[in-house]
Amino acid sequence: MAIDIVKPSRLRHVRTAIKSLIIVFCFFVIFLVYRTYSTVHLVEEYKNQVEGIMQETGEKISEESVRMVLAIIYTESAGKGTDVMQARESTTSLAKIKTSDESIKLGMAHLHTMISYAAQHGCDTWTGVQAYNFGPGYVLFVQEKGGKSTPALAEEYSKQLAAKLGNKDAKRYFWPHIQGWFSLKPYIYKDGGNFHYSALVKWNAMLLRIMP
Repeated sequence: MAIDIVKPSRLRHVRTAIKSLIIVFCFFVIFLVYRTYSTVHLVEEYKNQVEGIMQETGEKISEESVRMVLAIIYTESAGKGTDVMQARESTTSLAKIKTSDESIKLGMAHLHTMISYAAQHGCDTWTGVQAYNFGPGYVLFVQEKGGKSTPALAEEYSKQLAAKLGNKDAKRYFWPHIQGWFSLKPYIYKDGGNFHYSALVKWNAMLLRIMP
């Protein structure tokens, strides 16, 4: 029986290709870490501003509550632009948000409303956080399903929301975020909000906690 022998030159090419892939992968990881580190520090610059608004509105200041708001800022804008909490979407006003202070005030009010609304209906805090993206209808949906938000419930509601807005075929967009890969669902539904939202906020809150 003839035995195929791999030529040394071919082995060298394979080894070179593997080394090149490893180098590219390492540079990619370094880039991601650097970008994440930079974003964390950019978002952290809003900490004093968030605490000042909490003090101004009489809201109890705690490390957890401040981090929650910062995680929303991270999720919505990565700390860039003026409307850092994308708060214009939570108000009926057509006026453009002109300052980050205005955005944070409106965003915090909306977040507080959604979390309080969730609590009033016997739902967990993360239902309220997901409702920051979906709206109050999600709270009522989760209430009927046991009162605790889960990725499966969020996706189910997202499909229903998309269908109401015309996406009856549940068309999806590719969403290449790490949370999408972790859940093995790197997609979101067209016109269906982001069913990964609360998981993404949790992830960003963790980054804000562990990165110096």
